[in-house]
Amino acid sequence: MEYWNGEMWWTVEPQWKCIVCGHRGMTWGMVHAECRCDCCHARYFMRNGDKKIVTVPVPLLKEDFRERARQL
Repeated sequence: MEYWNGEMWWTVEPQWKCIVCGHRGMTWGMVHAECRCDCCHARYFMRNGDKKIVTVPVPLLKEDFRERARQL
């Protein structure tokens, strides 16, 4: 079994890019509504706090750690 496998049936905003590396591609994961960046593997959630579908991915990386992640 491959962990990062599957597909989403809704689209991501075309102007969206990863908060860490700026890449635009994502891969769907086994955890429902969770994705990761194809390049740096930053994780995102595709539902908001009310479990509603979002088209702009919600980063799972805490804001305090984002700048440090960009430097790596």
